[in-house]
Amino acid sequence: MSLLFFTLWTRRFASYLIRNFEKIRRALAAIGSGNFSVKLEPELDDELGALTGALKTMATRLELTQRRLLESARQAAFGQLAGGAAHSLNNPLSAVIGYASLLLEKSRLDPADRRDIQIILEQSQRCDLILRNLRQFAGRAGLAKEAVDINEVLRRMTDFLKPSLAASGTVMTADLAADLPAGSANARELQQVFY
Repeated sequence: MSLLFFTLWTRRFASYLIRNFEKIRRALAAIGSGNFSVKLEPELDDELGALTGALKTMATRLELTQRRLLESARQAAFGQLAGGAAHSLNNPLSAVIGYASLLLEKSRLDPADRRDIQIILEQSQRCDLILRNLRQFAGRAGLAKEAVDINEVLRRMTDFLKPSLAASGTVMTADLAADLPAGSANARELQQVFY
């Protein structure tokens, strides 16, 4: 009698194992093909139930990671598009700003013409600011933070700005803290802030 009971119990247990392992195999195959909406319910509160629960958690996390990756790819594509458009528009806009500035330097302009040219210049400069912001946005995808010597960034910006400021009679000096620790930032973004 006990042999018969053991045989029946073994068959039932083997059937339970095979059935659950087949569910797990199908779920893994579905997850592997990108289907994260796998429905797995643990039958018992045992090791197979724990494995099934872990598999459901893994599928949920993978689905969330996939969504984040897709959103990152969309943002990167938009950034590239925005950067390309900003770059393409920059040259003609620079010409408009340059010619409007030259026209304003003429002393024999009619006041109404001067006002119109001033509006053209102001609006072109506004567009230039928008394009700079677009280029900055487009470049952010590849801007990783690293340890940055802020004093060195400021020194470079001071050296860059001094000649143009000197041409207008402005003197620029930098009084930097000697013991300033390195900060976690992107040097390129900092330069844009200080510029």
